[in-house]
Amino acid sequence: MTEKIAIIDLGSNSVRCGIYENQDGKIRQIDSIRHTVRLSEGLITDNLLKKPAMERTLQAFLNIKTFIYIQEAFHV
Repeated sequence: MTEKIAIIDLGSNSVRCGIYENQDGKIRQIDSIRHTVRLSEGLITDNLLKKPAMERTLQAFLNIKTFIYIQEAFHV
């Protein structure tokens, strides 16, 4: 049986999502997507996340949600 798994990586500069396929115990990456969000932009001044950076990150997650749905990866 083949199942697809999505793995999301949120970093300070980008959000990545890889789609992996587990077929008979062998895992291989079949697709991926990356969004540059610059989440840490401006953190050095007051140690707070900025609204534009949070909005970019939220939009990236919404795009990734669609990507995962299209890929039919039901394990995240």
